[in-house]
Parts: sequence; C-alpha cells; structure tokens
Amino acid sequence: MREELSIDEKTAHSKFPLIVVDNQAHYLKDLNNIEYGQTTKITVLSGDIPSTAAIYGTRALNGIILIETK
Repeated sequence: MREELSIDEKTAHSKFPLIVVDNQAHYLKDLNNIEYGQTTKITVLSGDIPSTAAIYGTRALNGIILIETK
C-alpha cells in the first residue's frame, strides 16, 4: 500500500489520507495491526467531496480510508 500511495519515511503526515477504524482516527502505520480477516468493510473516499470535508474537516483533504472490523 505504501508504494501505491507514494508514501515513504520522508512523507509529511499532512499528506496521508485520514484513516478511520471503527469510527476512531488512526495513523497509517496502525493498518499493520489489522488482520484482513478482521475487516468487514473498507471504503475509500475522496477528499474533494464537500460532505466529506464537512464531516471530517481539513484532516480529510487527502482522502479518507474507512475501515470497519468485526
């Protein structure tokens, strides 16, 4: 996933998408702690949708990855 997002150690955190797991914000590195079998739904939202910005604020400008687990 890091390669596809062009994220490496030098990438500023402000460039990351907002990660929301079970309605709680997380860091991108926290995705390593989630096993695929635990997930029930993954939704990727664009940061340029006005309703997304209204709900999640400026943290969502680079998009949002919503994850629901069991």
